Amino acid sequence: MMPSALLTVVLAAAPPEVEARVERVVSGLLPETAFRNRWGAPARLADRMAHYHTAGLSIAVVNEGRIEWARGFGVAEAGTPVTERTLFQAGSISKPVFALAVVRLAQQGRLSLDEDVGRYLKSWTVPASGGFQPRITLRQLLTHSAGLTVHGFPGYATTETLPTVVQVLDGSPPANTMPVRVNMLPGVQFRYSGGGTTVAQLAVTDLLGKPFPQIMWELLLDPIGMSDSTYEQPLPAARAAQAATAHPWKGRPLPGRFYVYPEMAAAGLWTTPSDLARAGIELQKALRGESAVLSKERAAEMLTPRIQDDMGVGFFLEGKGETVRFGHGGWDEGFVAKATFYKDRGLGAVVMINSNEGAAVLDEVLRAVATEYAWPGFFEEDKKPATVAPAVLEAYTGEYAGKFGLRVRVAGQGDGLALSVGDQPALALRAESEARFFAADLDTAVSFQKSETGVVTGLTLDQGGRQISASRASAAPEENLPPDAEGAKAALERSPRHGEWVDVKAPDGTSLKTWVVYPERKDKAGVVIVIHEIYGLTDWIRAVADRLAADGFIAVAPDFLSGKGPGGGGTDSVPSRDDVVTLVRTLTPEEMTARLNAVRDHAAKLPAANGKSATVGFCWGGARSFAYAAEQPGLRAAVVYYGSSPSEAAAFARIQAPVLGLYGGDDARVNATIPPAEAEMKRLGKTYEPNVYEGAGHGFLRQQSGREGANLKATRQAWPRTIAFLRETLK
Repeated sequence: MMPSALLTVVLAAAPPEVEARVERVVSGLLPETAFRNRWGAPARLADRMAHYHTAGLSIAVVNEGRIEWARGFGVAEAGTPVTERTLFQAGSISKPVFALAVVRLAQQGRLSLDEDVGRYLKSWTVPASGGFQPRITLRQLLTHSAGLTVHGFPGYATTETLPTVVQVLDGSPPANTMPVRVNMLPGVQFRYSGGGTTVAQLAVTDLLGKPFPQIMWELLLDPIGMSDSTYEQPLPAARAAQAATAHPWKGRPLPGRFYVYPEMAAAGLWTTPSDLARAGIELQKALRGESAVLSKERAAEMLTPRIQDDMGVGFFLEGKGETVRFGHGGWDEGFVAKATFYKDRGLGAVVMINSNEGAAVLDEVLRAVATEYAWPGFFEEDKKPATVAPAVLEAYTGEYAGKFGLRVRVAGQGDGLALSVGDQPALALRAESEARFFAADLDTAVSFQKSETGVVTGLTLDQGGRQISASRASAAPEENLPPDAEGAKAALERSPRHGEWVDVKAPDGTSLKTWVVYPERKDKAGVVIVIHEIYGLTDWIRAVADRLAADGFIAVAPDFLSGKGPGGGGTDSVPSRDDVVTLVRTLTPEEMTARLNAVRDHAAKLPAANGKSATVGFCWGGARSFAYAAEQPGLRAAVVYYGSSPSEAAAFARIQAPVLGLYGGDDARVNATIPPAEAEMKRLGKTYEPNVYEGAGHGFLRQQSGREGANLKATRQAWPRTIAFLRETLK
C-alpha cells in the first residue's frame, strides 16, 4: 500500500492559466454514484488514489489540437515518482495503435484490408471448422467481427516461459489461453477478440518478415513522435528503468514488477499518456488532411462505424454528430488506461494508472477534464419531459404481464404515468417521447410497443442494462372492462370463473361448438348469447363472454363456423384469418337464425338460467344481433357493437326487444345505417338507443389502445352502458 506521504506530483512548467486548470482538474474529480448521470461531490485526486490504493497515475490533456499539459502523480514504485515520461502498459489500447499501422500499410498498397488474411499468413493457417473454411479479412480482425474466440490475454510472469505467437493461436503449451478459432460466421456481428488482433499481428509479421516491435516503430511510433513507446516484450532493461511497477490490488507491487505479453498487438504496448495523445492528435490531423502519415480518406475510413454503431477500425466510437469521440480502454495485470479524442475538435485526454483496483478513477479524472474544458456532448444530458396528449397517455394505462409472474400496472398521473410492479409503491414516469418514458427517481425507463394498427401490445422495462418485456393484459381491468384483443389470452388464463365447452345441436344436425361461462352468484341468471365478429370464435370473444359472466350473466359464445371448416371443424380448423372471413360470409340469414335459435333453446334449459335471453354482437356479429331481434320475438334485448342496421324496413316492424347500439364516431360505413333505423324504430314506437363515440374507430372494444385513446374512452362508456342495459332487460 502506498502511504499518502509518497503521493508525489511531478509538474512541468506551464503558464499560470494552465496551472490553474490543472489544479481545477485534480481537485474536481467526479465519483460516480448508484444513479445514472448523478455524480458525487468533487474530490481531490490524491484522496481518490488513496481510496483505490492506486500507486501512480499519469495524465495528458489535449486542447486546441496540442498537448496542453501532462502530469505524473504518485509513484511508479516506492521512492520513484511518476513523471510524464513514466512508461505504463497500455493493455488493449495497443489494438487501435496497431490498427493505425495496418491502415497505413493499406494506404501504401502493401496489403489490403479486405483480402483473405490467408494471403499474408505463412507460418499459420486459420483452421477450418469441419467442412467450413472461414475467409476472414484484416478489416474484420480490426473491427472484432471475424467470429474469432479468445477475448483477452492474462499475461505471463517474468519467470515463465513465453509462447510463440503460433503457440498462442493454437493454445498449445506454454500458452495460457484457449486456441483462437472461428466459431461464428465472420463479418456478421461484433464480438471482442484479442485473439483476432493476434492473428492480424502474425499476418503483418509474416508479410513484412521483421520483428513486430520494429515494424511498429518504423511504421508509426517513430514517424509521429511516440519516442517513449515500444511494443517490445519482454521490456528491455534500459526501458524497464523508465517503467512503472504494477500494483494490481491494495497497492501491493507485483512480483517481477509486471507481466509480459507476447500478444503484442493486442496487449503489449508500453507507452505514456503523452505518446498516446500524439497518436490521437495525428488522427485528428489526418481527418483535416494535415497528416504526413495517414490520408484524410483513410482516417475517415477508420472512424466510420463498422459492424455496429460504436465500432470503427481499431477504435471505439462515442457520441453523435459533431461530438463524436474515438478512443479505447486498456487493462493488463496491474495497469489500466483510457484514451478519448474528439473526431472534429482538437480535444482529448489520456489517463494511465499502475493499478487494477483504481480503474474507476480513470473516468473520474476524465469527467473532471471534460468539465474544465467544457467538452461538448461528453455528459449525457438530463432528460427533458416531453408533452404527450392525454389521450395517448390514457391508451397506455392498464395491466401488463411478463414472464415468471411479472405483473405491471400503468395508471395516469398528471401529465405523465405511474408504474406499479407487484407491491412496490407507484413510480412516477415522465415522457421522453410519445412512446418512451423515464423515472426521475430510479434508473428505469419504459417503452411502449404498438401493433401496425396502433394498438398498444406491450411494454419494455429498461434498467440495469437489461430489458424486461411484458405483454398487454387488459386495457383497464380496474374498471371492470373486457380486455382488448391483445390481452384476451392472459385474461382467460387468470379468470376464476367456470367455463366449459358444450356441443349444441343445430337443426341440420351440426354440432355447434359453444363456450359457456357461468357467473358466481346464488340466484339464477339471464343468458347473453355472444355473436362473434367476422373473424370467428376467438380468444377475444371468449374473454368478452368471461367478462359478461363476471358481470352476472350466463354467457354463451357459439362458433357459428362449426361444421364449415376443413374436416367439419370450426374457426380453429381454418388455416388463415382471410379464409375465416370468407367462410363467415357464406352463412345465410336463415342459417344464422336457425343456429341462434338452437343456442337460445339450449341456454334456456340450463338449470342456472332464469329463462330470459339477450344477444350481443360485434361487427358482423353486431349486424346479426340486430337482425335476430327481428326474427326471435322471445328475445329480451339486443346489443349491437358497430354492426350495420337491417336494410329492409319490414324487419323493424317485427322487432319486439329493445336495441342498444354502440358505434365508433369514425366508422362512416356502419354509421350511415343508423339514421334510417333510428327513424323507423321511432316511427314504430320501438326502443332503439344508438350511442356514437367521437374519435373512436370500428372495432373499438377489440382495439382499445387505438385511435390515440379514443377507443379506450369509448370502451369506458360503452361497456358500463351495456351491462346496465342487460341488467335492466334480463332481471
